[in-house]
Amino acid sequence: SEAVLPAEYLPEVKAAVHNQGQINNCATHALTACLENELGGSLAFNWYYGNRRYSDHKGQGTVERDLLKTAQKDGCLVWQKYPYQEEMPSAMERFEAAADPLLPEARNLNIGSYWALTGFDGVCQALVDGKFVQLGLQLFGTIRKVTKENPMLEEPIIDKNGGIEDWLGGH
Repeated sequence: SEAVLPAEYLPEVKAAVHNQGQINNCATHALTACLENELGGSLAFNWYYGNRRYSDHKGQGTVERDLLKTAQKDGCLVWQKYPYQEEMPSAMERFEAAADPLLPEARNLNIGSYWALTGFDGVCQALVDGKFVQLGLQLFGTIRKVTKENPMLEEPIIDKNGGIEDWLGGH
């Protein structure tokens, strides 16, 4: 029989909040904060950010699936071993120059597997089961209408010709 999901779930979070500042890598900050919560200590988020070995994406930000492939294949290092905080393309250039001798140690800290969750119930069940969940979303122009007084995000506007409102990026 299926487990009944609790109406409210508030896990204890021990990780520090990561401020991505001007470095355009919210996904890497989210992944390292999640792992820090489980493992303790500070991880080298720029190790993930600079590592584009498994991706055609070489620009700003991080494509979530590529990030998870990187975390599975090349692992990560603690901040003391890779203490860099820089924007692209410098982050990628430093990674490519420094990675090879660091890879054996980094591969000791990797994720074993990851799954795509479909639907709200799958996310809830993963959390109840003690799994980590990382959500990504596309931001559209309607996000600019969200305020303290108007906190509800409207659906993106799609016209009858298939056009869609301005896409502002992912988060």
